[in-house]
Amino acid sequence: MPVPEAFADAETVDFAAPEGTEAPTWVDVQECVMSQQENDEWCWAACTQAIERALGNSVTQCSIANAATNLQCCDDVDGEGANALTQCVATRSLQEVLDARKRLLSTGGPLEIAAIRAQIKSRKRPLGCFIRLPPDNHFVVIAAYSATDDLVGIFDPAKDVSQDLIPIDLSGLAGYRGGNWEETYFIR
Repeated sequence: MPVPEAFADAETVDFAAPEGTEAPTWVDVQECVMSQQENDEWCWAACTQAIERALGNSVTQCSIANAATNLQCCDDVDGEGANALTQCVATRSLQEVLDARKRLLSTGGPLEIAAIRAQIKSRKRPLGCFIRLPPDNHFVVIAAYSATDDLVGIFDPAKDVSQDLIPIDLSGLAGYRGGNWEETYFIR
């Protein structure tokens, strides 16, 4: 999915705890680390990569795209240094990609904090999220929750410093960057 215009100023957004408040105490999925999406359409590949890392698998966004498109997205295919990347720069459904990789347990709508806590604390799994941002769409990963309030920690592959956990009030995730949280993907 293209990087939505609403994300154009991501480097200027301050996601730190408000002045005078303490930073949250996070309960998180230990190995979940996000990398910035490698092109404008690959939020699905970056989220899949973060989920695979959380499950102990080291994969590249290129290998994820290769499998999802049945193309050699990052390899030299014509012997002259060109590649099929332009054909691979396409939107994909995170649900379909996770399902094809046998990682999708089930799907649901937006969740209450208790369901997020159960997934992360008991199952040690992150959650994928589909955020509708007309005219574009975007995927993020919920990888933590606050032990003291209703904050969740998300990773956003479009954010310039994408390895930082972004604290968001759960009600704010429903309107993240002006979008609408429509689906949640539970991981096997």
